[in-house]
Amino acid sequence: ITACAGTNFVRPADNAFSLGHTTEEQVIAQMGKPYTEGKVTKHGQVLDSSVYSYAGGSASLVGGITPARSAGFYYLNGTLVGQEFASSYEEDSTDFDESKISSIQIGKSTKSDVIALLGKPGGNYIFPLVANEDEAGLAYLYSQVKGSVFNLQIYQKLLIISLDKSGIVTDVNFTSVGEK
Repeated sequence: ITACAGTNFVRPADNAFSLGHTTEEQVIAQMGKPYTEGKVTKHGQVLDSSVYSYAGGSASLVGGITPARSAGFYYLNGTLVGQEFASSYEEDSTDFDESKISSIQIGKSTKSDVIALLGKPGGNYIFPLVANEDEAGLAYLYSQVKGSVFNLQIYQKLLIISLDKSGIVTDVNFTSVGEK
C-alpha cells in the first residue's frame, strides 16, 4: 500500500505565470488551494508564499526515497516575484549535476550557457529573491527524503544563478544540506 500526502499536480508550463505581473489570485485560480502558506523575508522585504506539495505513488528517481514534488510561489504586495519547482519523481526530476557549477563564470557565462550546462531551471526569481532590483535569477533545486518516520534523512540542494539585464551571470550561490 502506498501512502500519499498533499494533492497531486502537474508542473506549470514555463509561460503560465509572469514574474512582476501575475497576481497571487491568478496563481491560485490556476493551481487551486495551496498545501501551505507562509511568509519569508528576503533582502529586507516580507513576501507571502504558497506551496503545493505531493508525495507518494509512483517510482522515485533514486531507490529508497519517498518520491515527492513541490511548487513554490513568492509574492511581494500580491505580485509574483518567484516561482520554483522541485521533484524526485523520475518523470519530472529536477536533480542536477552540481559538479558542473565550477564551469559557470561570473561576468562571462550567459543564461544560455547555464541552461546548456545544467538543463532547464526549476525556478525563476526577481528582486527581492535576488539581491539587485535590475537582475533576475535562475533556480535549480532538488530535495529528497528517505528512511522511516523515526529516522528521516533529508537532502536538499539549491543553486541560484543571478543574471544582469543582458543575461550575463553576476552571481553563483550554491547550498546543500544533508547527504544524498
